[in-house]
Amino acid sequence: MRSSAITRRVFLGRKAPALDRRGGSIGCCCAGSPSGRTASNFVLYGHTHHQLVRRFGKVLVINPGSAGDARDVGNGRQLSCAVLDTVTEEVVVSDFPDAWI
Repeated sequence: MRSSAITRRVFLGRKAPALDRRGGSIGCCCAGSPSGRTASNFVLYGHTHHQLVRRFGKVLVINPGSAGDARDVGNGRQLSCAVLDTVTEEVVVSDFPDAWI
C-alpha cells in the first residue's frame, strides 16, 4: 500500500505579514529568508489580537484572535481560538466570553 501524503507548509510568526496580492505570495518581516517571502501554504500569526481568516493568492492567512487578552471589538471583545484542517483548508474560529470581564 502506497501513501499519498500531501505536503503542506505552515509559517508561524508573531507579527502580521506584509501582504502582496499581486503575486500570490506574501512577504513577512519575520520569515527568516533573505527575500522576506514565504513559500508556505498557511501563515499563522498573532500579536494584534484581532481575528483574520483570509486567502491571499495561494496562501491562507490566519490570526486566531486572542486566547488571553480579549481586544477584538469585531467579536465583542471575546476570547477566541482557531482550528485549521490542513487537508481541507477549513478554519473554524471559536469565540468564548472572557471570564475576567
